[in-house]
Amino acid sequence: MVSRHILECVDRLIRDGMQLLNIPFGGKVMLLTGTIRQCCPVSDNEILESSILMCKKNSPLWTQFTKLSLTVNVRADPNEHEFKN
Repeated sequence: MVSRHILECVDRLIRDGMQLLNIPFGGKVMLLTGTIRQCCPVSDNEILESSILMCKKNSPLWTQFTKLSLTVNVRADPNEHEFKN
C-alpha cells in the first residue's frame, strides 16, 4: 500500500546518505514483498486516476526491480514431518 512517492522519497534519502546520487537506492538492495494487485495506494482525492498514478508501477524506479513469483504451493500436510523439518 506504499505509494510511489514514498518509494521515491526513500530512494532519494538513501542516495543522499550514501553519496551515490546516480545509483538507485544508493546501491543498496531493496526487498518489496506482497502482490501489486491486492491493494492500491489510498489517495485523498476520490478520483480513481489519482490512485492509479500513485501506484509503484508508475514510478521510474519500478524497472530497477527484479520481479519474482512463487509458482509452486509447498504447504505441508500435518503428517509430513520430514518436509516440515
